Amino acid sequence: MQRIKINAFTLIELLVVIAIIGILSALIVVGMSSATNSARIAKSQVFANSLKNSLMDSLISEWKFDGTANDSWGSNNGLIVGAVEGSDCISGKCLAFDGNDSVDYTGTIANVQTISYWIKPNSINETVINLGNSAYVDSNGYLSGTVPSSAITYVDGIVEALGSDAVTNGNMETGNPPTGWSTYLTSSVADERTGGAGQYSLNIIGDVQTWVSSIPGPVLTQGKLYRVSGWIRSIGGTGGFTIAGSGYVTIKSWSNSTSVWKKGTAHFIAPSSTPYRVLTLSQNSSSNARYDDFSIKEITNPITASAWHHVAIITNTPINISNMTIGKVGTTFFTGSIDDVRIYNSAMTTSQIEQNYFGGLNRLLVNNQINDQEYKKRIAELTSNYAKN
Repeated sequence: MQRIKINAFTLIELLVVIAIIGILSALIVVGMSSATNSARIAKSQVFANSLKNSLMDSLISEWKFDGTANDSWGSNNGLIVGAVEGSDCISGKCLAFDGNDSVDYTGTIANVQTISYWIKPNSINETVINLGNSAYVDSNGYLSGTVPSSAITYVDGIVEALGSDAVTNGNMETGNPPTGWSTYLTSSVADERTGGAGQYSLNIIGDVQTWVSSIPGPVLTQGKLYRVSGWIRSIGGTGGFTIAGSGYVTIKSWSNSTSVWKKGTAHFIAPSSTPYRVLTLSQNSSSNARYDDFSIKEITNPITASAWHHVAIITNTPINISNMTIGKVGTTFFTGSIDDVRIYNSAMTTSQIEQNYFGGLNRLLVNNQINDQEYKKRIAELTSNYAKN
């Protein structure tokens, strides 16, 4: 009987082939990841340039950080304190911040409505710019502190996305505090806030204790970014809110000691999946504080770490910037890289954003910077996003 010889791979040969396939697969994944990141940056550059082109007549200042902190458009020159030249910059040179650096500007810039910059943060919750007048940019790109109600952040050309509200009856319109809030020394009053929706706001009467009300908050998801906001006015003392975890350890807080309705906004990363407390603050037994439209929402598209992103903060209500520091807010410093900071005195509308964004994509296609398939993909992506908003 004749034996048939079958040629087969040995175990070692199979292992070698598998290893080679694994290496090739890793190279493909890395290549695709790099291409995806490059495409995202190119798309963001379109958005940044569309802002500048549409608002050219409104550009107040531009800091390119090409070796200095001089204003390349106006006369608002800054001073570099510790920051050094970064690498892998978006345009020309940029500045790298190591957690103890800043760019300081002493002066006032009035009637600001759009702030634009590039950022490569080391974490997802970096403080970025102190704007003065109790306003600052937090969590890589979100306006915080005492801010206009109309502020909107665009990340890589896409408007910020918010989850559902974790506070029930935050507008106080049932005539009662929000669900779960203590009713101790609280009462419902007619809404005095100009432009406020509905009839009621909440009045909290001062007490000999600093914290007049402990409020069992929602169970938040660990590691997620949240925005807490609310309108507050004080009558004879100080009113405010504090987000605190277990043991009443403060995570974020904001206060208003004036009798004028002001909106406070703060952003924070939930450190654990445990019940939180929202504390309302009053100064003494003779003071009252009024609260309205209180909200806690998750930001579902936060700015990621270790990658370049373009940020545009736009508000229809002008703000004044005073003694600005880039890379430092209070005693908290930024770590990462920042490039091309621009400030405008007008707001870009949604239609302008859409029009210029599409125009920028057309230029990329004509200049062979993207192919037809990538062009169609981005058009579909942007169209879907604007349809949702």
